[in-house]
Amino acid sequence: MTRIFQSPGVLYTVEATFRSLCRGPAPLALHGRRVHSDLPARPIQLTELREVLLWPHQPRSYAVREAVWAELVCRAQTQGPAWVVGAAGMALPGLRRAHARLCRRFATVDREESAAVLLAGFLTALRGADPGGDRLPGRLVWAGYGAARRYAVDQMRFQQATGPGLEEVAGSAAPPVLFGHPDLLLAHAVAGGLLTGEEADLIGATRLEQVTVAQAAGRLGVSVAAVKMRRHRAEHRLVTALRDGRLTCRGYTPTTAPGQAA
Repeated sequence: MTRIFQSPGVLYTVEATFRSLCRGPAPLALHGRRVHSDLPARPIQLTELREVLLWPHQPRSYAVREAVWAELVCRAQTQGPAWVVGAAGMALPGLRRAHARLCRRFATVDREESAAVLLAGFLTALRGADPGGDRLPGRLVWAGYGAARRYAVDQMRFQQATGPGLEEVAGSAAPPVLFGHPDLLLAHAVAGGLLTGEEADLIGATRLEQVTVAQAAGRLGVSVAAVKMRRHRAEHRLVTALRDGRLTCRGYTPTTAPGQAA
């Protein structure tokens, strides 16, 4: 295990290391125009590029984000640890949101341990990701969330099985209800490509947490009507997959393509 997981404040450590690598004579940077035609024709440090991708009204933001992440994944897989940190730093806004959601859903779970598991899940997914795949940032962040959620459920089970007044050992205790079950379904939906990470975030925030549609619209920089339409379309796909059995607590199975065996 690398030193990053042994340091206090793992996400803070990633941010500090990321910013350090983006300074100096050879900063982590991508040449904008070589990545996508909508980006400036100059080297862009990753700290600046992260801000560009967060702008709510960036032209062709989806295409730009996908192009940037295809390059980041490729470099993280082929050019060493600095670019692994670079990819993690670029994903930090999403990782922080995922960790905040996890801590709200599992209030008794250790925050730093869960953050380390979240990051480890992200990095594991990063190593095996297809640079040519779509929706890369959302898939990678939700892979981290899925790992952290499994850790949190295991910890919750252990706490309930060994709490005050229980004489049974953890292995013989009855399993508790799986807290956060809707989050598990959302994670499977993102991993299987049924939802984007942004759609899962929207459903999770407005349906499972205390975030209003108006607040979500403000965060996204769009109208309330647009947020409602996005959520409606995403939830329609989700409900359809649940009804026909493609989406379950065990995972998501896309519809079998014509000509393939069921």
